Amino acid sequence: MTNSDIEKAVKDPVLLATVIGALIDEENTVINVYEIAKTLKIFIKYTVFESNQGGFYIPPEDEGDIHLVLINAEDIITRQRFSLAHEIAHMLRFQYNDVTTNTAKNRKKEEYFCNKFAEHLLVPKHKLKTALEAFENAPFIDFSDIHGFARRFGVSFSMMTRVLAYRENKIEGETDDRDLTRRIDLYFQSPKDDLKQYWNHILNLYRMAIDA
Repeated sequence: MTNSDIEKAVKDPVLLATVIGALIDEENTVINVYEIAKTLKIFIKYTVFESNQGGFYIPPEDEGDIHLVLINAEDIITRQRFSLAHEIAHMLRFQYNDVTTNTAKNRKKEEYFCNKFAEHLLVPKHKLKTALEAFENAPFIDFSDIHGFARRFGVSFSMMTRVLAYRENKIEGETDDRDLTRRIDLYFQSPKDDLKQYWNHILNLYRMAIDA
């Protein structure tokens, strides 16, 4: 992959995610977003934000300075992974597209772009297609099965539910964002996942971050 490949893709979040995802030879379904950051020469610093902010990209002031991404140290690892992917998009847009976000409208569009990039980087279309093969005869995915998908991609249950609902139309019932949020909250009022599997999954994600 060359810089020109990134320049060609930087205006399309899905295409950009595909190009950046190819930076590492990734057989594991869980995308190692930390290795991607390292390959892009991004320095990661964990800190505590006063707000609920997940991350923040600080561009270099001078040539030769580092690209710095701040990640909220208090967030759970699945949100940290998403925040890092999101901030990688900001870095690429700054470096290759000279994006201006000096208005509220521009900022909103840019946040949407970076969220979509992060989603497709962490849950690539071809890997999701493979994961769905076991459910090809089922018109919908039950909430109880979403835990397995979330672990498979190293993302939160909430994000995985939205991916299945909006990208694949595999969630039955009301899927308006507000209704889907309410359904997820109701589902989590009582434990539904295997705690041992859950914590092993979380520990593996932290190992990935530490190793990188």
